[in-house]
Amino acid sequence: MEINGKQLTPEQIALYKRMSSLQQGVALGVLGGLSQREAYLQAGGKSTGANADVSANQTLKTIKVREFIDSFRAGELDRLADVVMSRDEMALTLTGISRNVQEGPQSRLGAMKQLSVLMGYDKPLKVENSGTTTTSHRLADFYSELTVAEVKAVIADLPADQCPADAIFDAAFTKAGF
Repeated sequence: MEINGKQLTPEQIALYKRMSSLQQGVALGVLGGLSQREAYLQAGGKSTGANADVSANQTLKTIKVREFIDSFRAGELDRLADVVMSRDEMALTLTGISRNVQEGPQSRLGAMKQLSVLMGYDKPLKVENSGTTTTSHRLADFYSELTVAEVKAVIADLPADQCPADAIFDAAFTKAGF
């Protein structure tokens, strides 16, 4: 059995056979690109107007129809996963580029920068305050408020288990009035 030029799997055929003829028609219509209403009416649905939309929606929400339509989407996700690089694959590729001595220094540094962003090693670039109005601030502006002496003082007073970057971030926010 074929739908839209694609051969159905045995599981999809079993799911198809469990549905009523109206459910089959609606499911096939939606998979073929029709709107819910168009699919419902072409499948032989009797409701009209707004009631057709409600009936089509109810038909599409039934478990049998949902499972059948979802079986096509699962296949699409598998194909997409084969085409799109995963986060782990991207991290491995960028690591390989950054470690490859034959790559130029610019390529290696660029790969390292992308890798640090991907892995979340970079500090945030901006912060938003929400209230009656939302304001956005560049964090570089907060960091530039601190003098070298203030940064050294923050780091000198740190307990051994606290991250210096977090302490500097807190000091910059405090000085900026947040």
